[in-house]
Amino acid sequence: MYVQDHEETLPGSATIWQDINVDSGVLVCPTAGKKYPNGYGYNRSVSGAAMGDIQDPMSKPLTADTKVSENLLVIPADPDYRHSNAIVMSYLDGHVGTTKDVVFFYAEGTDDIFAGFENVSAPYVFPTTALYGWTRGIAEDSNHTIQWVSNAGKPSAPSLYVRSPGGNYSWITRDLGDHANVRQITISGYLMCGVGSGNNEAWFQVKDNSDQVIAQIYRVGVTTVGAQRLQCNGVNLMPFGDAAADAAIRVFAGENVWVPFTMHIAGGKTYLTMNNKTWVQPNTGGNEKNPKYFYIKAGGGHGGYARLDTVKFAMVR
Repeated sequence: MYVQDHEETLPGSATIWQDINVDSGVLVCPTAGKKYPNGYGYNRSVSGAAMGDIQDPMSKPLTADTKVSENLLVIPADPDYRHSNAIVMSYLDGHVGTTKDVVFFYAEGTDDIFAGFENVSAPYVFPTTALYGWTRGIAEDSNHTIQWVSNAGKPSAPSLYVRSPGGNYSWITRDLGDHANVRQITISGYLMCGVGSGNNEAWFQVKDNSDQVIAQIYRVGVTTVGAQRLQCNGVNLMPFGDAAADAAIRVFAGENVWVPFTMHIAGGKTYLTMNNKTWVQPNTGGNEKNPKYFYIKAGGGHGGYARLDTVKFAMVR
């Protein structure tokens, strides 16, 4: 009703509960009890949004059970799983359901960290100075390469290619600008790690304004038996140490192939999703409320590289 009366626009987060003008008793959840005059929260990422801008109303959360005092849903810790470890949640298309899954309240219309490169022809070697917010690191050896490249087998347009095959490392950073007081970061893209006889390593990190790591994906692809790794925030996500474990990581996390990933960083935790599996790990200690850089690093002995493609991000304050 509200949307119909307001040019298909959703209520703002500051006045949502006054705007919808429902009887106060409707907001009391029988399970939570009268201790909570309002037992529900509103997805702050849709505050003031036009319905036509929401890509998938059937899957976009609108309200859910909560105990947070501001009655807004921002991070995965905000819902209250009080119905036999489930929450009751309404969606923008009007239906209501229950779920026990982790729920993310991220914004629509995410930003492209490769913005500016639409008209850059690949291959393009990055200069030593900043370009479109990206700054390359200092070469540790003469073989390091940082390029904007186009290849067969890519999920989309050109990708960022970072390589240092001489046993050292190459890296590049992307300044996110002023993003103070962030409540949640959502990042999605594709990652690729090379393989060779040395330590062929690829990092994708988010750093704060003090250059401390907030969260990271770490992937090692080598031919030495038992040395394959897939980590998030320093924790091994899959078993390692023998040929069978190597094979499992190669199948799951890829090797010279593109692997889609999504990172949600909120409430001191990183929720990493790859190939429809989600892990939850504590952040590494950086200040997640003031993210400053994306940081991509690669190195190795023979053929080590990292590639990053179609990365989008959204930050919810």
